[in-house]
Amino acid sequence: MQGFSFLRQRSIDKYIADFFCRDLKLIIEVDGCSHGIEKIYIKDNVREKRLNELGYSILRFKDEEVMNDIHNVGLRIENWINGDKIIPQPPSKGDKALTQNSDNFEASEDHLNSDITPILIPANQQLEPKDETSQISLAVRLLMLGNVVAIPTETVYGLAANALNEEAVTDSFKIKNRPFFDPLIVHISDIKEVGKYTTSFSEKAHKLAEAFWPGPLTLILPKSEIISDMVTSGLQFVGLRVPNHPLTLNLLKQLPFPLAAPSANPFGYVSPTTAKHVKEQLGDKVSYILDGGPCEVGLESTIVMFEDEENATILRLGGLSIEAIENCIGKVSLNIASHSKPNSPGQLDKHYATRTPLKLITEIDFNTIDITKTGSITFHAPFVFLPIENQRVLSQNKSTEEAAHNLFAAMRELDNLNLELIITENFPPNGLGPAINDRLNRARG
Repeated sequence: MQGFSFLRQRSIDKYIADFFCRDLKLIIEVDGCSHGIEKIYIKDNVREKRLNELGYSILRFKDEEVMNDIHNVGLRIENWINGDKIIPQPPSKGDKALTQNSDNFEASEDHLNSDITPILIPANQQLEPKDETSQISLAVRLLMLGNVVAIPTETVYGLAANALNEEAVTDSFKIKNRPFFDPLIVHISDIKEVGKYTTSFSEKAHKLAEAFWPGPLTLILPKSEIISDMVTSGLQFVGLRVPNHPLTLNLLKQLPFPLAAPSANPFGYVSPTTAKHVKEQLGDKVSYILDGGPCEVGLESTIVMFEDEENATILRLGGLSIEAIENCIGKVSLNIASHSKPNSPGQLDKHYATRTPLKLITEIDFNTIDITKTGSITFHAPFVFLPIENQRVLSQNKSTEEAAHNLFAAMRELDNLNLELIITENFPPNGLGPAINDRLNRARG
């Protein structure tokens, strides 16, 4: 049995909460005093939107409930914590009144520190939900509380946090051990959300989004002020995409904020394409893993940057081919060089790396290697000189899409065989072949 401490009359952002639990990021409001000073009201729809954006959950009770049946109030809060149900929120008097002075209200230090009384609410250990609806509900609850949750996408699994909550975003950096100068991609539920987070959405960018969202495309656009520098590593551009996975799309539609979600793996290592990969690498560092099965694409999104209305540049090759992009908007530039200070994810010099050294076959001196301790990753046929059990053929059908889907899983499997070396070949220059070559090049470092 675990206890949660609630403090009275605490300042949250520029507002005051009746009761606040820091661990749960949960605010309890009592009708009639929902803002701490009865004479001052701030419209609840504005207030609650801002608090939800910051990752707080708000539960509201009527005066008579608190005065006459405090035991039942405690039980209902416990039910919410345990995920049995969401407490209904009755109307607040704050919806009906707005004083002229409310916008300029600043609580005094004495008021904020007055009458601090902890209330302990017991919480049973949470059970793993069994059905899809309960899984999404649990993920929603945890994200609203500022936790970090692993989510499935069609590309790879992401380490998701409230993109508008700097503390939650910081936690995702720490869990991955990701350098803070490496920007994150912000995931949204629909193309209609773009206007909230950018200051410009050009005709060509809009055309790409309409053609390939939901899907493995990230657009780099000028950011609005609501997106913090923590997410973009100080850059004035933000990466946005709509992921093509039913669980995560459902999740995003139930959240009042977007999700910043780098790949759910220790920084620099091979990206995860199953929930099992996430569990093996991050374990208890993640609050919850939303299991959506194996990723369909298996390779990160293609990143396209628009610095102005007309000119598009591909900054990272990924699950959407260059041909598909150019068929949609015409010729694009290519700038996928490695950087020590990237302006988009996936541009660092060494990335997606295995622990086992990985080299191109043309770089190998066969007089210096032990064949029995060497593995390979090939396109459609194995090498005749290596043990077959040490080899992974990505697509016997010569499909670059199938090869991309299998790439990261193959890298992980070979990395677990305690080999001394993994050798690869160059993949075709069409379809997703360039993206596969890019990942293997960065893995070699």
